[in-house]
Formats: sequence, C-alpha cells, structure tokens
Amino acid sequence: MQCSFLNQLKTIRADLNQAWLNIKNNGISLLDVAASVCSVALAIYITYLFNFEYSMWAAFSAYVVMRPFFKQTLSRGLLRIAGTLLGGACGVVLVLLFQRELNVFSVCLIFFIVSSASAYYANVVSDQYNYAVLFFGLTFTLIVGYAFAEPQQDILQIGLMRAADVMVGSLSTIFVSAVLQLATKNRAMPISHPIPHLPLSPTPAPLYSDHQQYLPFALLAGGAIALTPLLVLLGGQLIFIQAAVSILAVSNQPRVASSDLPTASMKKIIYRALGCFFGALLGMGFNYICVYFSSYALLMLLTLVGTTVGKILQDSNADSSYMGAQFAVGLLMVSVHDSAALLNDRYGVHRFLGVMLGMAILAGMLALFAPRQKLD
Repeated sequence: MQCSFLNQLKTIRADLNQAWLNIKNNGISLLDVAASVCSVALAIYITYLFNFEYSMWAAFSAYVVMRPFFKQTLSRGLLRIAGTLLGGACGVVLVLLFQRELNVFSVCLIFFIVSSASAYYANVVSDQYNYAVLFFGLTFTLIVGYAFAEPQQDILQIGLMRAADVMVGSLSTIFVSAVLQLATKNRAMPISHPIPHLPLSPTPAPLYSDHQQYLPFALLAGGAIALTPLLVLLGGQLIFIQAAVSILAVSNQPRVASSDLPTASMKKIIYRALGCFFGALLGMGFNYICVYFSSYALLMLLTLVGTTVGKILQDSNADSSYMGAQFAVGLLMVSVHDSAALLNDRYGVHRFLGVMLGMAILAGMLALFAPRQKLD
C-alpha cells in the first residue's frame, strides 16, 4: 500500500507538471471553460431568484454536466435528472412507509444492499445508463440518510428540493451548451484533452465477459457505505450523508477491468482528496473574506473565479482532469450556501469533512480487503 501511495504521488506530480505546460501553451479551450462557469452562474442565480434550498446541488449539477458537445451535455443532463428523480422517489416512498423502523441497523442494511447494487451496475452497464444508475444510488442514499439523521425534517420537501435543484443545474447547462453551439454555427466546442473516464462518443463501455468479477468490489463499496450511519451515534449527523455519497461516487469506475478496480479506486480517492482539499481550503478563505465585508455577491464572484481555476485544471491534462473537477466541487461545496442569509465563515465545512471521512473509510476497506497485489 505504501508503494502504491508513493507511486501515485509521483504520478500526480508528473500530471500536474504536464497540466501546467499545457496551460502555458494555451492547450485548453477557453470557450469550454467559459461555458462551465456561465452554467454554474446561471444555476446559482436561478436558485437564488426563486429562493431554493440546497442550491449547492444545482451548482454541482451545472458544473459536472457540461461536456464538449451539445449532444453529450443533453444526454448527461437527462440521465442525471432521470436517476435523481427515480432515486429520490424510491427513497421518499421507503421513508414514508417505514420511517418508524429506520434505526442504525436497518439503515446500515439498506445502504449496504442499495449501494452494493448501484456500485455493481454502475460498473457493468453501458455509458448510456451508468450515470443514471449512479445518481439513483446517490439520491436514494441521500434521502434515506436525511430521514435517519434529521427525522424532524420534511423528507418530501427535501426530495422535491433535490429534484428541483438538480433539474435547474442540469437544464442551465443544457441551455448554455445549446446557445454556444448555435453561436458557433453548430461547431462543437473543442477540448484539447478529452476526459478518459467520460468519452466523447456515446459508444457502449467495453463489457467484460464475467460481470460476477465486479461483485466483490461492489460489496466492498457497499460495506464501506454501510458503516457511515454509525457516525450518527458519534454525533456526526452533519457529515455522515456526505461521507456515504462520496464513497459511492468514487466507486463508480466504468470501463475499468474488474482486476484493476482496487487500484483505480485508490487513485481516484487520492485525486479526489487532493482536489477537494485545496478547493475547499480556497472556498473557506473566500468565506472569511466575504463575511468580513458582509457580501454574498462578492462570495459568488470569487466562487466563479475559483470555479474557472478548477475547470482550467480539469481541461489542461487528461490525467489530472479528475483532480481539477474535484477542486471545483470542493470549492462549490463550501462556498455555495443554501441561501444568502446563511453567509458565515464556517458554512459547508461539515460537507468537506464528510467527503474526506468517506474517502478515508473506503481507503481503509480497500487496504484491508482488496487483493494486496492490486494495490501495490
């Protein structure tokens, strides 16, 4: 494990060096960067205008749905909406029917079953559906998690807000992508370094002959997520939900042979941890500045500047793209508040802590139970 970690750090350093060279040589599409930032700005503005709750979800959706071609953006946005609606509906129905039975044991069991299934199918279905499967699992876990950690909240309201925010974010990006495609006379927006785990063409993922080989990894991921409700017993209501969804997000490894899943996941954990850490650190700094000036508008302006930095890093090099995306996610996680009235210097820190704790749990599970030779 030590060998693997040190090797990954060396690889990360090389990736960042190459990314910097690409940035200096103008090896990125400024149009693609501008499209993502405009999508985030539009989503935040709409949620602010209509006083939506949990507007962070809209900002997230707006950022990650954008793709170099309009058809890709449209497909990804609709898949995210479909998975969110189905996962949210199933989660709300389960909670309304069995809320009195939701205790630590039952939530752990539910998380294990649903998360294992989501991790499994997200890794074996084609690119046309795995994104929807992932967001089914994420939203279901989020809804049930809220019902368990904060039973006094209206779970139907949370489900509706989750759906509304994801739709606002996704549709904002689809709109911006459509406008830019029309403005460039139907010429697809170029991108110099296509993201390897999100291909430009909608071709099916290579399906390996024996899907059962993915089952041990899916069970391991489900087991890691099943541990997160125990955090509530330690007073971690505000971080356990983020920990659970973070594990499931990292577990989504389509187009990776089953034998490579432990190593690929460990690499993804390291990249996500570094990206989120530095993005959130910058976001915390922005929060302190804007609390001092008592200006939510300034916070949003600085957030968009930080999002630009993350997008430039994401597009600068294929190997460092995930780190750049997570830099932007970490920043948005801390800086986009549920409403302007919640401006304070510690807002969103529990979300960041949840992400880091979730990755630590999954990394520990990989170290303990994944085949040793696959991590070294």
